Amino acid sequence: MEKYDRFTVLEGGKESRPKKRGEDQRVFTDAYVTNTRFMGVLGVHAHWIVPGGGRKRMENEHHFFYIDCEDGCIENFSAIGDEDSGEAAYVEAALINGLGGEKVPLDQREVSILIKHYWDQNVKNKLPLPTKEEALSLYFKAAEGADEAEIEAVLGKQYAGIRNTAEAINYFIMRYFVRDGEALKALCAEGFEPGLYRGELGTVAKNNIERIGKTAEYNCETLLDCEKAYYHIVSRVHMGRGKKISAMSITSRMKISSEEAAMILARPEFVTVYELASDPENHEDAFLKLSNGNEGVAHDTGYLFVRFFPHNRHVGSMKFALSDDVAGVCYVTDYGQLILGSYSHEGIAAMERQLLDTSLGLFAYPVKRYEFREPMLYDFIQSGFSSFEEYLAAVRRD
Repeated sequence: MEKYDRFTVLEGGKESRPKKRGEDQRVFTDAYVTNTRFMGVLGVHAHWIVPGGGRKRMENEHHFFYIDCEDGCIENFSAIGDEDSGEAAYVEAALINGLGGEKVPLDQREVSILIKHYWDQNVKNKLPLPTKEEALSLYFKAAEGADEAEIEAVLGKQYAGIRNTAEAINYFIMRYFVRDGEALKALCAEGFEPGLYRGELGTVAKNNIERIGKTAEYNCETLLDCEKAYYHIVSRVHMGRGKKISAMSITSRMKISSEEAAMILARPEFVTVYELASDPENHEDAFLKLSNGNEGVAHDTGYLFVRFFPHNRHVGSMKFALSDDVAGVCYVTDYGQLILGSYSHEGIAAMERQLLDTSLGLFAYPVKRYEFREPMLYDFIQSGFSSFEEYLAAVRRD
């Protein structure tokens, strides 16, 4: 299935830019940034008009930036011209749709200040540059003379408005355990500085919040995934006015096994298995539709496509799970099986309906539906088995 190798985020750099044109003559049209800073990532898009040659007087140029805020850098940059107009829509879907935020409009100076801010972080932290400096010279020129107040105003547009107490606490907990001082400043009440977390950095996989009586204090039980280790952390958070965190302290921190972490993360999973009567390579459009345009990820026995919710409302839950942003998954094996998965009855039913609306719908024959007490699909993907039924048989034997 070599054809699916194109499902990767486009890297920035010289190769991803259109042929050199009179860049100083580019005319700004519009731009936006996703308000997903509290999630640790941003997507930025800027649209320019470029003088063309011959009969075609004007051409479009789309710039896409993927920003990793935890590392504080521009991770990817792509520039796409009219000759690749279809690719622009694909890149936007791949980079933006999975972030779950709203698109906040920016004018030319605002987007330039934002890009210059993160470019400077790449340079300061000696991180790889996404492209050559001259490729972004128009942004740097437009950002000249920005003072601290103007920069702060632009950076404020990265943040989503806090809707409830749970959202404020969950965002705070997520940013605290990766030492994201810039985001923490936006979440904390004036005068409160939580300091830097001194333990091993990690991703908040789960966070349960419980209010203490009728007070403004809340207990948090957090499962922290540090890649090679898991920690169960209990903390106490005090909510101030305006949905701002005014105090926080860790009351216990305990390393736990991967088996204990799996028990904490256990939840129902619904899986439907299909046999395919058509070559998956002939149905790229079907997988893009099932994943809402998100890229496929190659694994040993197939390709995994994930469909995310178009919002981050799961952060506003008193029982937060990072994986709650996943609406459903589709795994197509190299051996002719297509497997859909979701964490709810409603989710798997929606995925099944979406499959019927694609070009694969007529060639996908349902074999069996499963309901599991805990997630199994990802374990299957990692197992190396070519058939889901063979994998289940091996699990039962064990």
